[in-house]
Amino acid sequence: MTVFPKKKILFVDQYASLGGGQRVLLDLMSVFKESDFDVAVLAPGGGELEELVRSRFSADVSFLSMQALQLNARKKNLIDLLKLISFSILFFFRSFAVFRKFDFIYCNGGRIFFPCALISLFLSGKRFIYHIHIQHMPLENRAIECISRLPATFRIFFNSKFIVDQWKLAARLWNQKFVLLENGLSREFSHSKFSENRFVDASTPKNLCVFGRVSSEKGQDILLDLFNEFPTLAFHIVGESDFLNRAYFDSLKKHAGNRIQFHGKKKDILQLMQTMPVHFSLVPSTWDEPFGLVAVESMAGSCITIVRARGGLVEIAENTGAMSFETTADLVKILKSLLQRPSGDLRELAFSQYSKTIDRYGYEKFRTRVLDAFKNSETHI
Repeated sequence: MTVFPKKKILFVDQYASLGGGQRVLLDLMSVFKESDFDVAVLAPGGGELEELVRSRFSADVSFLSMQALQLNARKKNLIDLLKLISFSILFFFRSFAVFRKFDFIYCNGGRIFFPCALISLFLSGKRFIYHIHIQHMPLENRAIECISRLPATFRIFFNSKFIVDQWKLAARLWNQKFVLLENGLSREFSHSKFSENRFVDASTPKNLCVFGRVSSEKGQDILLDLFNEFPTLAFHIVGESDFLNRAYFDSLKKHAGNRIQFHGKKKDILQLMQTMPVHFSLVPSTWDEPFGLVAVESMAGSCITIVRARGGLVEIAENTGAMSFETTADLVKILKSLLQRPSGDLRELAFSQYSKTIDRYGYEKFRTRVLDAFKNSETHI
């Protein structure tokens, strides 16, 4: 069924690698393809994002390569600012002709907000969408406020209530252009069946896994404090350090000995959850996660999920029944309680988390939220 007259939308992303924002971007592309849009993506080439766009959409989605913007992964400095200005100027001249071909420009990530907004000043009849995935610094918030006032700005999306709340605390502006667009599950995770047999055999050793980028902010080193308490629990880490410094990763491997199995980055996380199988998924982030996509994916993958009560993970726990902790002592108590429960109780807990997650964050719900945000777009064009 055609939801809109034929329109063209260009997704612009700042990374070639695949993080939470890029995985959500792929699902957004699916939503618009299903809604009879012509879809293209402009992003640095040669990485996982290009690989997945081509494998998932084939010739149905055009992938256009652009230069990557290399900035400090953490606190930005004057050199980063100069790099951003230089990148923005080059981006303007290289991308202006491309932007003219599309009705909607979807800017996914803060680094490309400014160059996209600069182009919007010189194009009429186009609508720009900016998707915020993280908390921004005060100066960046002021820039986003200015961008929201531009005539071409159609929507500014926030990926969680936590990020909306942080924006309202830091900024002075909120109007109809600002919209909460909560992240959701991919179609694959959303349609996965509950694993009925995962907790059947109480004598089977239990696997606890931490998924995602390996870094101090993600808190994988908490596993080092659990070895002595849980000698029969098997610990796993799935992920790599990616673009961050490998010192944390190397130190973690050194101190883990043979107690943690490192699996590296895996393309099919859902299959790994099922075949290992993963009984407990731990999300021990030490920073305020803007959303926590790995948590909802874990519950959709039939894993009993435990999250640290930080940032958007608090909201996810409230919506799904994910267990939460603040300190290592809290986590130890939770794990001891889980390991003492009969297999039937574990199955019921996993199913409860699974059902609530699919109901709240399923792909169809996500698709509806996206289309609702665009339903009045024709009046703005």
